Amino acid sequence: MTGQPEASSPLLSIRDLEVWSSTSGQRVPVLRGVDVEVRAGEAVGLVGESGSGKSMTLRAIMRQLPAAFEASGSMTFRGEEISQMRSGRLARFRSDELGMIYQDPRAHINPLWTVGDFLTEAVVVSGRLRKREALARAKELLEEVGFRDPAGQMRQYPGQLSGGLLQRVMIVAALMPEPALVLADEPTTALDVTVQAEVMSIFADVIRTHGVGLVFVTHDLDLAAATTDRMSVMYAGRIVETGPSDVVSTHPTHPYTSALLASRPSLHRRRALSGIPGQPASAASAGPGCSFAERCGFVQDACWSHGSALEVVDAVSASACLRTPELRTRLKRSDA
Repeated sequence: MTGQPEASSPLLSIRDLEVWSSTSGQRVPVLRGVDVEVRAGEAVGLVGESGSGKSMTLRAIMRQLPAAFEASGSMTFRGEEISQMRSGRLARFRSDELGMIYQDPRAHINPLWTVGDFLTEAVVVSGRLRKREALARAKELLEEVGFRDPAGQMRQYPGQLSGGLLQRVMIVAALMPEPALVLADEPTTALDVTVQAEVMSIFADVIRTHGVGLVFVTHDLDLAAATTDRMSVMYAGRIVETGPSDVVSTHPTHPYTSALLASRPSLHRRRALSGIPGQPASAASAGPGCSFAERCGFVQDACWSHGSALEVVDAVSASACLRTPELRTRLKRSDA
């Protein structure tokens, strides 16, 4: 994304978020010390393999953790502590100020409703807009996301739309109540690569136009780099690297980020893909040292016993690797 968001107080501020499950009388860690900030008009990516804690972070923000899961730390929305919101306030936060976009649009839309009914139902029932106003807003937003005949397509049913068009409908649905913050959980996973890029480009433009904050969860570091302002790379329930998206994707400072980049195909690559050995670790299985040590090509003895918190690398980035100062020149983007 181009341009910089205004320097202002964070819309969403997460500090030292810890999540754990308390099943079978044991406390099993899921997230450890997660910090995230999002400002109005800013897109922030959470990137990592499955099980790294990305989606659990979104569930914590929404206060929709699974049963027997608990959270600690601070999560504020416009300065208000989310954990202290009472049921009525929490319901308003979720319905009016927070938009959500999921992986599979067909799983979250009633196939018996027309697109127009789906987009207008919630804002009309809540009293935010009259039916005529809601239809006009839906039509305007559909035009923004690239529908050529929004009035006609609002009369269609979900089964008549392609996956790419249906995900655009879900983007519009998230924006209908004019939220301040949108959470997107792998919103293009079900689409082919070409459609992914097209949808995310439109999504990023619309988010910035409306001044909405965005948290974009994805396993695709390149896609996050192309559509977000800043990103945090997660592994085993922790953030291991954070910084401006263009910097993280071109000058990684953590071996895990570098390994993710090396595992992505590229039109410019002149060598075979380099997969990450082993299986992703979970927060529960991580030992006292670096959770990535078992899979890291730069591991040393100290890595097994001494973990590393995020440390500032330069004015804009931070990394959780003991060897970052000496490895910076070696952790190049794989297709550079």
